Amino acid sequence: MEINSQLTQKEKVVVTGIGMVTSVGHDSIMAPASIRAGISSFREITDFVTNTGARAVGSFVDGVTDERSGSDRLLSMAIPAAQEALYMAEEFYEDLDLAAGCLFLSMCPPERPTYEDFDKEDVRDFLELTQTKGIESIEIIKEGNSGGIMALSKAMIHLSQKKAKVCIVGGIDSLVEYPSLAWLEEKGRLRTDDRPRGFIPGEAAAFMVLELESTAIKRGVPLLCEICSLGYVVEDVNIFSDKPFIGVGLAESINNSLTRKQMEIEKINGIICDLNGEYYRFKEWGLTQTRIFKNSSSLPELWHPAECFGDVGSASAIVHSVIAIAGINREYFNGPNLLIWTSSDTGGRGSVLLTASNKAKDLGKNGTRIY
Repeated sequence: MEINSQLTQKEKVVVTGIGMVTSVGHDSIMAPASIRAGISSFREITDFVTNTGARAVGSFVDGVTDERSGSDRLLSMAIPAAQEALYMAEEFYEDLDLAAGCLFLSMCPPERPTYEDFDKEDVRDFLELTQTKGIESIEIIKEGNSGGIMALSKAMIHLSQKKAKVCIVGGIDSLVEYPSLAWLEEKGRLRTDDRPRGFIPGEAAAFMVLELESTAIKRGVPLLCEICSLGYVVEDVNIFSDKPFIGVGLAESINNSLTRKQMEIEKINGIICDLNGEYYRFKEWGLTQTRIFKNSSSLPELWHPAECFGDVGSASAIVHSVIAIAGINREYFNGPNLLIWTSSDTGGRGSVLLTASNKAKDLGKNGTRIY
């Protein structure tokens, strides 16, 4: 998926607002700090038992999604996450031109059952409650864990081609409701008392506000980071295939991201990834490492947030990106270059390279608030 070929050096895409809601923190400050500290939030799913009588644990956004289900559950996470991102991008600064804005949402893929579809009425409620009714261009991407990478790529194209002045990109998902749990159990993927190799389901929402660097500087808003490059590849063999798995797609996706930025792997300071406890993902990353880091003497610091709040499905790419942006601005890593990678069940392999914006340092010297 070519992105940088459509961008010039003067047309950098930057992030000016972030927000998130997870089980280990309900904003973009608390959640990344909790993950850095290794804080986790898991409990038994009291109303779910497998056919063999085994129990499972999940990660719930307590105090937010309580007693909610379906679209109402998703909205309860999405609205505060989006409001945080928009508030950060507008507080004390010239308002965003939402009439020239686009919204891209990464949501549950069609192969996984849910109580109900997130439809036009739900989108209308979201726009009204987040005060973004001026946005007319809206697209829901149902691709799975890498859906957020696709959403970011679409946003970058819209901005670079001047089809939009601002793009709001979000990821929302919940894997702890019964339809998803039953499906995961049927596929043999849910970690239970008698199946330790599965993964723990979670739920989360995260949002990012994207603008061209020149637009953001004109508004006077701090630049949280620059989106350098993205890669998206479809792996021919996926978790549902019977064919031997050799794991070339993820390596190709990461190589594409690095090549487009002309960045050497040694300059990557940290990786935030989709490892979730499943053997399939572990094997995929092992094979990828042998290809990507074959000439490297050391590996970047690796974060896999699923160990703190479970697998958050279609929210993963945006959640991980928000964690990375917080890490860049709070210096959680030993440098500003962070790589995110994601792996969808049906074969989509995505990666995005984020770095600190040089312009942000200049703005900070002038006294502008930095995240």
